[in-house]
Amino acid sequence: MGAYTQAKLPKDCPPTWITIPKEYCPSHWHGKYTNPVVRLQVNLYGHPLAGLYWEQHCKQALMSLGWEPVKGWECMFKHEKFQLFLSVYVDDFKMAGRKASLKPMWEKIGKVLDIEPPTRLEDSTYLG
Repeated sequence: MGAYTQAKLPKDCPPTWITIPKEYCPSHWHGKYTNPVVRLQVNLYGHPLAGLYWEQHCKQALMSLGWEPVKGWECMFKHEKFQLFLSVYVDDFKMAGRKASLKPMWEKIGKVLDIEPPTRLEDSTYLG
């Protein structure tokens, strides 16, 4: 699942209406509607506030696991108990700290956010 679509639009978000491509419409709509327009309920890339809504959703999920924002470092988090740091750039997560804490924390994060399995930093590109 894409990062942005994991977040529901907040109740105070101005209504956003979208058209749905025919291949994504429920089968019982075929032949009934020609160009259906529906209210957007989940965050979607391209929405003017998509980045903000994803950031809020991601931060809330991380803080539920004990992560705290690092003061003065946007999108950087620390976990005192597990002695870890986490950089988040959209859906690009990079974690550093105690080796024994890394795998268990990736598993915890995977339970609150739909993320890809971790890879070694040497084997990937860092965009943050």
